Amino acid sequence: MDEKKNAELEKFLGETKDIREVKRALAVKMYCSGMRQAEIMKLLSVSQPFISKWYRAFEKQGIEELRLHHKGYAGIMPPGTREETINWIKAQQHLTTKKLKQYLKEKYNVTYNSPQSYCNLLAEAEYSHKKSQKVNPKRDDKQVAKKRKEIKRLAKQVKEEVQSGERKIFF
Repeated sequence: MDEKKNAELEKFLGETKDIREVKRALAVKMYCSGMRQAEIMKLLSVSQPFISKWYRAFEKQGIEELRLHHKGYAGIMPPGTREETINWIKAQQHLTTKKLKQYLKEKYNVTYNSPQSYCNLLAEAEYSHKKSQKVNPKRDDKQVAKKRKEIKRLAKQVKEEVQSGERKIFF
């Protein structure tokens, strides 16, 4: 392989973050450097046709052919509504995905097929769907007081054993 192509592959490998593009470029680079296809197949967990396909593509059309050409799905939210939704999420004290789904359906007539899309919106708004609440809505102050009394009573019973080192208390 000539120096120009090798430099092109090195630059590409340094820039790309997609594992599929990295595998393509590595397969081509290894093959061009004289490595046997069987070794490449084993090292990269790829097939012989994979190596041949990307080598031919690189030789005919250059480094751009190793890139992914799929740019992803544009999305179904109207322009500008994503930012508005993010701001709405940030303004909520307590939010469930059910409430978010309802908001998007009523305000923009948008319904995602994948629950991951709702989680992505929450993450973009820096709102974890696993976020803990500041106050437990199910907290029963009477039960908490009762449990505290019980713990204090038990602590008094074993106080001497704890102080002498015979017993340890873990919280």
